[in-house]
Amino acid sequence: MHEPIDRPVNLTPSDADARTAHLAAYAIARDVPLAPLQYPSLEHLDDAIRAAIDRREQLQTISPTTAAWARASYRRFRTFLAAHESRQRFLRGDLQSQVAVLEDWIIAMRGRGMQRGGINTTWRGLTAAFRWLTRSSGIVNPLRFVDAPKAGRPNVSFLTRDAAEEVWRFVHNRLWRSEFERSRNSVVVGLMLLAGLRRGEVLRLRRGDVNIVTGALLLRGAKGRNGGRTRMAHMPPQLRAVVGEYLDILRTMAPRRHPELLTSARNAPLSAGAITRLCAIISRESGIVVAPHMLRHSYATLLRQSGVPDRIAMELMGHADLRMLLRYSHVEAEEPQRAADRLQLGE
Repeated sequence: MHEPIDRPVNLTPSDADARTAHLAAYAIARDVPLAPLQYPSLEHLDDAIRAAIDRREQLQTISPTTAAWARASYRRFRTFLAAHESRQRFLRGDLQSQVAVLEDWIIAMRGRGMQRGGINTTWRGLTAAFRWLTRSSGIVNPLRFVDAPKAGRPNVSFLTRDAAEEVWRFVHNRLWRSEFERSRNSVVVGLMLLAGLRRGEVLRLRRGDVNIVTGALLLRGAKGRNGGRTRMAHMPPQLRAVVGEYLDILRTMAPRRHPELLTSARNAPLSAGAITRLCAIISRESGIVVAPHMLRHSYATLLRQSGVPDRIAMELMGHADLRMLLRYSHVEAEEPQRAADRLQLGE
C-alpha cells in the first residue's frame, strides 16, 4: 500500500523508478487517473487553467481575490515559459523536464532580484491553480515534486502608537483637493487603522453595511475558506464620527451610481490603486512609511496595548486562531521595560 504524498519530492535524473512509485502513490492518494500533464500548445494549457480557476470560483470554493491571485501567478509563469522557450519541455508530459523547468523559473525570479516573499507568494498561487487543474482534469501536478521556495522571515512592520497618531493627524490636516477627498481618505485610513479591515474589505464595504448608531460593519466575502465569509467588524467612536461626516458629504453630492461606501470623485467605486497612492502620499510627506496591511498589524497591536482580551481581539480581527492574532500583535521597544517597572515587592 502506497503512502500518500504530503510534501514535495526532489527528483534527480537517476530517480526514474522512484518517480514512478511516487506518481503511483500520488494517484492512489488522490484517487485520480495516472495521467501526465500534457498539452499540445501553451494556448491549450491557458484554456485548461482558466477553466479550472473559473470552476472553483463558480462553485464559490474560492473568493474572487484568491482567483485573481492564482491567475496572476499563472501569467508570470506563462511569461517565463514563452520567453525562455521552455514551453515544449513543460508541455510534453515528462515529469522530469517539468520539474527542471519549474526549478529554472525559481532561479530566474531570484535572478531578477525578486524578494523571497514575493517568489513564495507567486509559487503558492501557481500551486493552487495547478491543484485545481488536477482536480478537474485528473492529471499529475508537477509542482508537488518541487520544494516550494521559502518565504524567509516575514518583515511586516507596524506603527507605534505615536506614529499611528501622527498618521491620523496628517490625513485629517493635509490640504487635499477637496473636503470630500479629505473626509474619504480619513475613512480609508480609519477603517484599516481603527477597525482592522483588510484593503479588499475596505473596497467591498457598502453603504448599507455601515451602522453609525451601533458602530457595526458588515463585511461580506471577508478572507476565509470556501470563498470567504461574512463577519462583523466594529468602529470606535472616533471612527464613527469620521464615517458619519463622510456620509453627510455624500448626501450633498450627485447620487451614487454604485453601492460601495467609498467612491472616487468621478462617481466610481474606489480602486485598490487609489489606496496604494494614498499610502504613498502619506509615506512621502509625513516621513512615516505606511502600507495597508501595516495598518491592520497596527490595529492588532493597539488592541493589545488598550487591554482588549485576546478572545475579543480575535473576533475584532476576524481570526479563528490565537496563533494568527499573535503574528499580528507586536511589542514596542519600550514596552518590556515599562512592564518590568511595574514589578515591586513589599511596600
